[in-house]
Amino acid sequence: MHCYDVVIIGAGPSGATAAYHCAKSGLDTLFVDKSQFPRYKGCGGGLSEQAMSYLDFPVNDKVIERDVYAARIRFGTEAIEVQKPYRIAALVTRSKFDYFLVQRAIEVGAKFLENERVTELRVSDECVDITTNKKKLQAKLVIGADGSQGVSFRSVSDRLRRGEYAVGVVTENTADNSEIDKYIFNSVEIHFGVTTMGYGWVFPHEGYLNVGVAGIADKLRNPKKILTDFIRERGFHGQYRFHAHRLPIYGAVKKKVRDRIILVGDAAGYVDSFLGEGIAYAILSGKIAAGVCYEALQHNDGWREDFLKLYNDMCYEQFEHNLRYSLVSAKLMHRFPNLFLSLMASDENTVDRFLEIPAGRLTHRGYLQWMIPRLPSCLLRRTVKKMLQWKDIG
Repeated sequence: MHCYDVVIIGAGPSGATAAYHCAKSGLDTLFVDKSQFPRYKGCGGGLSEQAMSYLDFPVNDKVIERDVYAARIRFGTEAIEVQKPYRIAALVTRSKFDYFLVQRAIEVGAKFLENERVTELRVSDECVDITTNKKKLQAKLVIGADGSQGVSFRSVSDRLRRGEYAVGVVTENTADNSEIDKYIFNSVEIHFGVTTMGYGWVFPHEGYLNVGVAGIADKLRNPKKILTDFIRERGFHGQYRFHAHRLPIYGAVKKKVRDRIILVGDAAGYVDSFLGEGIAYAILSGKIAAGVCYEALQHNDGWREDFLKLYNDMCYEQFEHNLRYSLVSAKLMHRFPNLFLSLMASDENTVDRFLEIPAGRLTHRGYLQWMIPRLPSCLLRRTVKKMLQWKDIG
């Protein structure tokens, strides 16, 4: 039986990126996905400037549906919209974007098996035996990019408890582009307070608004009802089909490598706990995993867990410290919502600075270091503003 250098399970952003870099470095590469591409993927479709900076190639203009220059933040009765002079993100439909990445990997020599589900992994001293619903495969190394419920995740890490992952539910509200422009144009709408450790959103796309909610699973008892209420409060009407997905909270996935297997993207728990963004870290972790696989195959014992832990070190050095602070931000802001989230929805400077995070110009740590010392003056400005509004009303 032919033994591949690397088999990647999953063809989302992390898997396709890993396949691209493995094949580009000359490795005999196969990536496998249970779906036929292009396929639907429930997601807001926000692609940050940071995420795009991790790609080796520009994203096709036909894939990018809208450029985002502003954000409208709401919390309770408070709301603010802040415009930036530069693009902070792009909006894509995941079926198109993911297929775009798959095509780039194929172009550099990666082989692709679609509509084929991996059902079992067996690791030995010689290789990884991979069983799908159609055939058997072998690989020297496996990159697991099939999410936090996939077979590769189960082969490496413990099952996540409900408090260790968030649930997102999303739908599409079909609309004419003129209606979308009138409602939101080049902005995204974020509603804090809709869920615990999460938010509701409205993102404009071509021909539809992407509407969703996400929150920590053990606090989100009826996400479909929450989304239904959220849709009605926005004044949207129609028949909707809801799609749910799971996002691990950063730090929940304790083990990311074992002999011959590396987890990437959502499977590794690489999700921003405050923004909910996973694409940037999916792309970067896939790229790092490919590099580690290349190095591992240059050594006789490179397949062992002790060598593959190099992946953990590189991820921490390049981006995990930022994810740690995203978790700190999420816990602080949702633990004291009337302080932090109220400021996010009322203070222009606070939002203006916050938007530098998805733009890739500021880290979560940098934002907290900027924000916390300014809390007293921000609160004072907010209080005076409210007092003046009350006076006007009187």
